[in-house]
Amino acid sequence: MAGVALDALLGDPRRGHPVAGFGRAAGWLEQRTYADDRARGALYTALGRHHPLLISTVIYAIATLGSSRNPMLAFAAIILGTVCALERRATGGVLAPILTHFAWTLVVLLGLPPLFGL
Repeated sequence: MAGVALDALLGDPRRGHPVAGFGRAAGWLEQRTYADDRARGALYTALGRHHPLLISTVIYAIATLGSSRNPMLAFAAIILGTVCALERRATGGVLAPILTHFAWTLVVLLGLPPLFGL
């Protein structure tokens, strides 16, 4: 329903459609993480057993800080990373964290600028 509303509001872009971009990004990530490789499997196993919530949140915050150099975004990443990791642990799946991240992003991109007059 959100996709229909955004499509009616914004229309389809001529280049760089978000769905195609997401598909490319997911494919790229899948190629790098799901490989028949002992080193990657060992790293995944080692990280997955001990404090996965803490590890995933710290990695997310470091990646956000490294890409934005904004400490407030890194702080927001700690909050969002914790929420998404707790959802992942509670549900055992990835749909709830994906939807939470999507909703968070919509609020940040579409809700905050009008709120602050930007």
